[in-house]
Amino acid sequence: MSQRRSEDTLTRLLDEAARIVIEEGVNDYRRAKRKAARHLGLEDGYPLPPDEAVEAAVLAHRRVFPDAQRLSLRRQREVALGAMTLLESFQPRLVGPVLTGAAGAHEAVTLHLFTDSPEEVEWFLHDRAIPFEVEERRLSLGKRGVARLPVLCFMAGETPLELVVLPSQALRQPPSRPGDTRPLPRLGLKGLRALLAEEGGEVQNRGG
Repeated sequence: MSQRRSEDTLTRLLDEAARIVIEEGVNDYRRAKRKAARHLGLEDGYPLPPDEAVEAAVLAHRRVFPDAQRLSLRRQREVALGAMTLLESFQPRLVGPVLTGAAGAHEAVTLHLFTDSPEEVEWFLHDRAIPFEVEERRLSLGKRGVARLPVLCFMAGETPLELVVLPSQALRQPPSRPGDTRPLPRLGLKGLRALLAEEGGEVQNRGG
């Protein structure tokens, strides 16, 4: 395949993956890439782009309808702020599409919590009568390698939340996706408050 054809195929693949994320609500970029490859008739084993490229394509698509996206993202970040305030003792960090701005309307708010006893988070939710389900996620923890971490999932109104429980050491060394050495972007409670305050000012300026 020529370089030009390869670039064209990559562009079509990213566009289709972004469409799947936005229109079909598929929040798993890996799944969206594989589904896009099937839609385009690409053979098994075709090299797929990194998640970051899909996220960039999603962001580009969302700029077509900036106002609707902005309002949806604002609500999700406000939910994140409420959850992080409640869970402040676990030093929460906001991660994922709600932080980067690539979140769809039904995207889960993903928080990283830090404790050497994951049961503490479960007890915390139990004490507040918050029902949750437990899932699992793989993240790379530097020299400790790839770890399987508990994820506590529940709904805050109509917004899904995911609490990924990491060891305390990961607070100093941000985790990364398996196979990727770049640390995941994350934002603490103080930073999120500042971000929301800045966004509020931007909305008021546009409205005035």
